[in-house]
Amino acid sequence: MNRMRKLLVAMLVLAIAVPAGATSVTGVKVTRLRRGTSNDVFVQVSVPPGTLDCLSSPIAAQEVYVFDGETSNGRILDALLLAAYSANKTVDIVGTGTCRTFTTPPPFTFTTRFEFIDSAVIR
Repeated sequence: MNRMRKLLVAMLVLAIAVPAGATSVTGVKVTRLRRGTSNDVFVQVSVPPGTLDCLSSPIAAQEVYVFDGETSNGRILDALLLAAYSANKTVDIVGTGTCRTFTTPPPFTFTTRFEFIDSAVIR
């Protein structure tokens, strides 16, 4: 019974640790960091998540993740991901499960969605 209780507690902790719908990737390389016209920084990784809650149109950008480069957390992510990119190191990224949506103006309107980054770690 004690073992079962520990297993249930472990499952509960894991369920709380990663937000519902959030994607994550492990051991990937940052292949592109692109700065938007606002404070947004878009991140492309070598292997995107298998399941994307922030689906885009077929002709959308190659990036999967985004973060605000002007917040304190964004500055940390910016430095960390730039260091990983420059040193050709692998990273683990956890998304928030929240999407940022951009729509291009007519006549070629399409929607692009990116998931906000919750955290990242260099391996």
